[in-house]
Amino acid sequence: MINIIRTSHDQGQDYYSEPSNYINYEYDKSKSSFIEYNCKYFESLYFDLAPLISIPLYQQHKPHEFIYKEVYERNFTNYETEQLANSFAVDKFKHPDSITNVILKTSLIEKNNNSDKVNVRGYTYTGIERVDYVSVYGRDGYYHDVPVYWTEYIPIFQDTEVELHIKPGLMFNPIHNRTWQKWYNSNKDIIFLPEYGNGFSTPSIEFNLIYILQHCYMHLFESGVGLRQVMDYYFVLRTANKEVLEGFSFDSAQEPKFQKVSDILKSLRLLKFASAMMWVQKYVFGLEEKYMICEPSEKEGKFLLNEIIQSGNFGKYDTRLQMDSNLKFKQMHYFLKRALLIVGHYPQEALWMPWYFAWHFIMKLIKR
Repeated sequence: MINIIRTSHDQGQDYYSEPSNYINYEYDKSKSSFIEYNCKYFESLYFDLAPLISIPLYQQHKPHEFIYKEVYERNFTNYETEQLANSFAVDKFKHPDSITNVILKTSLIEKNNNSDKVNVRGYTYTGIERVDYVSVYGRDGYYHDVPVYWTEYIPIFQDTEVELHIKPGLMFNPIHNRTWQKWYNSNKDIIFLPEYGNGFSTPSIEFNLIYILQHCYMHLFESGVGLRQVMDYYFVLRTANKEVLEGFSFDSAQEPKFQKVSDILKSLRLLKFASAMMWVQKYVFGLEEKYMICEPSEKEGKFLLNEIIQSGNFGKYDTRLQMDSNLKFKQMHYFLKRALLIVGHYPQEALWMPWYFAWHFIMKLIKR
């Protein structure tokens, strides 16, 4: 059965927005026509959509993907990504030559498990000052060229890549992943600082001490760690004061609880990787011992540095893992070979990699 909704007020409404509706030799009348037309436009459109919004039955239906068990092509809808983009200071997405406000539109670049990489395009205008000369008949009986200054608005845009995560991170080992998610959920109070004028909330130093290290750790397994990521962590360590490096308190629901950073890393199974990172920080960037969160390990550090040099960020330069483009299950082969490179140093995660990706692959087949 098809329900047809039709409103009587809409039948005579002009939705074409022709500029001729506002043309007038007097500015005030042109402005008045423009405002009056748009008020009627939005009033008419609102009451056209009102039944769809106010009648619950029209909204209580399952989406196409749920009905046919298809895999969602993205984690966040366009509405959600645009809302998130506009929650930042929109000027961050402006073209530097812009002279007007900016309108943000988003498009999906790629989906990667629990995250979406999105392109945010900021539409705006730049202006070029122009001058025209209009011949005007004067009271003195002569024609005079009168300068008329105006601005030509030229549309421009700027693209910015944004990565959106459902969760801040995960681990392949289900036991370790449960521990990580529990730590994250129980310590949300320290994750984001309030907005200070940079346009958006930012992660706290305490959270970044743990999160960026864990993020680099997972990059080591999936695709490779880049030197730029290591440098990011260097500045986090340098920014943190002595008290934070020794430990910090979590404002949990029960009571504030002080924990040493090394104890947190140990509970999250990250202490071994942290010792490798500290050695790389010292060897490459000359990080002083007073900024280190644990004792550096030369053995693990040399292995990590070799992986950084061999693969780089996202493994773009790793010649060890090049495979035939026609190979079936190419991605699975890639992760298996990557796990074999790391299993001798971090077996607790590497051994779970094949099972993790096999499970995701099977779930995708089931949902199709």
